[in-house]
Amino acid sequence: MRSAVIRRLAFTALFFSLASGLAACGGLVKSCTMVAASGLNVTVVDDATGQPICDATVTAADGSFTETLEETGCSFGGARERPGTYTVSAAKAGYTTASQSGVVVTADECHVRPVTVTLRLAR
Repeated sequence: MRSAVIRRLAFTALFFSLASGLAACGGLVKSCTMVAASGLNVTVVDDATGQPICDATVTAADGSFTETLEETGCSFGGARERPGTYTVSAAKAGYTTASQSGVVVTADECHVRPVTVTLRLAR
């Protein structure tokens, strides 16, 4: 009976030792969410006033890949779970098109790491 208790204590100590070692190393298992994250989050503003422009057309291009970003509450999102190096452009009638190239979206073991871009449209 006493040897069973000693074995149980030894097993428990070994378990906690391994668990704390994994935690110290960042762990080997990561739990990822099932949500598709946007790699690009873009706001478009009037260059003169700084006011948001909610009805612009915003696109992202990476090589042959091109996407029109979705507008939600005056901000634009896209490149869902797609790392890459993008040129992001915004256009609206009455304004000069604005773009930013070299926007790099990276990913970790679960999702892309969102990048925020602000494009300023001038009249």
